[in-house]
Amino acid sequence: MDASLEDDIFSACIGPGSDDLVSRDLIGRALSHAIRPLALLQRILFFVHPERVLLMRLPPHLRRLLKQDIKVVRMQLQSSRFNYTLTGVPVTLLCGAPGSWSGLLPMLGLSDEEVRQHQLCFAHRAEGFASLAVVLAKHGSALRTLRVAVETQEEPATAAAATGAAALLISVLARGYLGQLNSLTLADAGGMRPGGASFLAPLARSSASPLKQLRTLRLSLAGSSARAHLGCLAAFARRGGLQSLRSLTIFGELEDAKVEDADIAALLRAILSAPRVPAPALPLSPSVVADAAASAAAAAAAAPLTPEA
Repeated sequence: MDASLEDDIFSACIGPGSDDLVSRDLIGRALSHAIRPLALLQRILFFVHPERVLLMRLPPHLRRLLKQDIKVVRMQLQSSRFNYTLTGVPVTLLCGAPGSWSGLLPMLGLSDEEVRQHQLCFAHRAEGFASLAVVLAKHGSALRTLRVAVETQEEPATAAAATGAAALLISVLARGYLGQLNSLTLADAGGMRPGGASFLAPLARSSASPLKQLRTLRLSLAGSSARAHLGCLAAFARRGGLQSLRSLTIFGELEDAKVEDADIAALLRAILSAPRVPAPALPLSPSVVADAAASAAAAAAAAPLTPEA
């Protein structure tokens, strides 16, 4: 199910970019004589260099802007490898129609302090969003805080591509690329969704890697896929995917999304019943134990005696 969602990035209604891939890309031009149709060539090259294929599917004026964003994200992710703070520099990715960022940002539920801190925020449609997801997979091993908001209030084919782009980003998490992620915020603004599918479906795979460092998860849910999102997270949690989670916040238009108490209760049960990460054991040598016992004895001797009642 999740593979087909990711495949929707190549929706036919979006400029295919096949001609540009052949005319502007040296590898695409060389392989075009042996691989037909060109749509198949796009899919093959996507596994080798996804950003190149996705860029070619954009109008020329948008390619330049996306290249700039990719460069900024790559430089920040590389420099954040030497940033040892708990949150690092947060990265916010918004997927939606032009101008939708003004409605998506409030859905993240950020505090005043979080709004004021240094962070990176990018708003793109499906191809641009998917390109940045690929950059995170390649260079985001030290990323600690990620915020994602998705809106699909568009025509069906474009909405399917946005859902596929969001599923691609979640598959990056499911494959364990963002191993140091400490805080994750997911916001779904609702809209048309193919079959009511959840872009969190990659987390429901049996092969999904646990988010071992994730301590904080915030969910802002709206639309018809809210219950499916919770179901995917519950399946992920039952296999220990959220084993280190310490804070869970769920907000949004839950009544309009027809989310019931039973859906939230199922997620909580899955989180609480899954194996937890044990507290790290301190190696105690005999000398350490002896010193601790001596300190305890000295403290007891120095304590004032009080008469028993």
